[in-house]
Amino acid sequence: MKPSRPPITAIAIGEKLTHLLIRRLQRLDPGVLADEGAANLWDEICVQIQRGSDFRSAYEDEMEAHLGIFVAQLPEAERRTIWMSTYDGGESAPVNDRAIARHVMGEHIPYQVGNYENERIRRMLQLD
Repeated sequence: MKPSRPPITAIAIGEKLTHLLIRRLQRLDPGVLADEGAANLWDEICVQIQRGSDFRSAYEDEMEAHLGIFVAQLPEAERRTIWMSTYDGGESAPVNDRAIARHVMGEHIPYQVGNYENERIRRMLQLD
């Protein structure tokens, strides 16, 4: 008999979704910062948000859309677990993938976007 794995926590699920989002955005081409040295969309988002860009909400909408796809692909038990940690979640409330994506955007993504760095990001931020 296989030993059972301990249940995954809402924090761990949020971190998992954050990791998936970062990896997805690192595979997408940058937009407006391609000429400044952004290698991918994740680099661009980090730089633009750390700069306080006027496009912040557009980048957040883009990230939330990708997160929604990942949330919908979670096993039901994980969706329910993270749903229960949102402000909207409750045992009797139906799971809302968009609310989960917003929750991850509010609780997990800001730290990563604000603190993620690599040589390209440091160089672009020095151009300011």
